[in-house]
Amino acid sequence: MMSYYPIQLSETYIDVVDENEKPKKDCIKCEIGLNIKFNSSVLEQHFFSTEQPIIEDLLVVAASVEFADRVKKRSHVIWGRYINITIPVFERQLWEQEETYNALVETLNFLTGDKWILNFKKRKYKNIKQTALPMRSNPPKVIMPFSNGLDSYLVGKLLDLEYGDEVQRVRIGGRAKFSKKSNNPNDRFLLTPFSIYAFNLPETSVRSRGFKFSILTAISGYLSNSKDIIIPESGQGSLGVALVPVGQIYPDYRNHPIFLRKVERFINLILNYNIFYKFPRIWFTKGQTLQAYLNINSSDSIWTKTKTCWQSSRQSSISGQHRQCGICAACMLRRLSVYTARANEPITNYLWENLKTPKFDQGVVKAMKPSQLKSMSEYAIAGTLHLQDLADVNKPFYNEDMLDNTTFKLANALNEPQPEVRRKLETMLRQHRKKWNDFLNYLGDSSFISQWVKREKYYDI
Repeated sequence: MMSYYPIQLSETYIDVVDENEKPKKDCIKCEIGLNIKFNSSVLEQHFFSTEQPIIEDLLVVAASVEFADRVKKRSHVIWGRYINITIPVFERQLWEQEETYNALVETLNFLTGDKWILNFKKRKYKNIKQTALPMRSNPPKVIMPFSNGLDSYLVGKLLDLEYGDEVQRVRIGGRAKFSKKSNNPNDRFLLTPFSIYAFNLPETSVRSRGFKFSILTAISGYLSNSKDIIIPESGQGSLGVALVPVGQIYPDYRNHPIFLRKVERFINLILNYNIFYKFPRIWFTKGQTLQAYLNINSSDSIWTKTKTCWQSSRQSSISGQHRQCGICAACMLRRLSVYTARANEPITNYLWENLKTPKFDQGVVKAMKPSQLKSMSEYAIAGTLHLQDLADVNKPFYNEDMLDNTTFKLANALNEPQPEVRRKLETMLRQHRKKWNDFLNYLGDSSFISQWVKREKYYDI
């Protein structure tokens, strides 16, 4: 099992510099404008509606943290790393205030499982031109991160029914494929204003994405005077990956209330502004969310075009077309959810079109090298066993201590009574367990998925 709290961590030193500046000796160089590239049109239209250096500071810090997270690959034995990074900021005194600094470091340590040391230096000049364009013609009531995924699409549509055009979607990475083609600012998605570039970015876990989207949504709320930020993840996606981490790695807290309460505290200190993250689907499964939307709009098929897969286009393409793999933890949860909602999507969405085959390699639609099959099978086994382990969490007396601890922390984060939180948590977990068992019955005993589950139960895969 991977160690989370080792005696000795690998060490990485990074110096973030402006153009033509030299980094400190023995530090990895991260240059603004070269390794961190800002999209000036996005910044001008959305983020720089007022002249506030602290906003540019926040964006540079978020981008620098992502670069640092990706540039050093984790050990296969030890998850955590020691990351020492120096970042140029305009408001250095504010960033170095003890309470603000500690809140930031605590947030990053908790999210990524690393040990962060952040150093700040005075930034000499502005790298990005700020303009006075308004963010929207009318301020939104709620902000929502949008990932092109199934949950964000469905919950976004449900929010539209409640709030009309007063929902601001913040696009996390890539393009917003489902936004309206309109010149009306109220119809636009707010896009990620920076990208990270380097010759080699070997680390793929990128837990810092959670910090990036929380900062972008917080800035969006701050600039539009909107305090409520909606997290669209279902209970399986928000809580499940923390309860039973995929592949025994460090728990994933990117959409977890405990992490986002830490973000709220940090934002209050750095911006003197209160935001509040809400979790309307945290006590529901993804399948229940899909069913809730289809009950309102059964004719909508755009949801079938959303992307869930963790795999890159290089790993998961056929005839030049990017497909979802269909067998990683995210894809398996999606397929379980579609089955739960009694919905249908094209099997051509996936490389593994058929999950009922007796052998893993029989379900894929294209030939793969043995090394590729081995890699994909590891993802598939980890994803399958994650869903099985999550189904086992709610067995009587099976994980009482873990559930007690989770209930206590969630109750504090959500400001709800512990008995009520425990009831809701167990209800969601029972729903997952029932539908997962139904899905396995649907696949049949001969399915390679069912065989993996049986082998784990009896032979500890």
